[in-house]
Amino acid sequence: MSRANRKCPATLYLWFTGEGNPMIVKTVHNVGRTADAIAAAADELYALSQRLIAKGCNNRRRLIEMRH
Repeated sequence: MSRANRKCPATLYLWFTGEGNPMIVKTVHNVGRTADAIAAAADELYALSQRLIAKGCNNRRRLIEMRH
């Protein structure tokens, strides 16, 4: 059973999990708890992941370089 408060806004994360050392690439805060709000935030994270892949940011080194 989840102990998350389902009345408060959610936080969604885009993770890079390759190379054995996971890192958070993007965080979306204050996502409403409706299906539409969660779907919109998930679509935003998916679109970002596709743009990063298209730019060649598909490994830990490139993602770190992009962030700095």
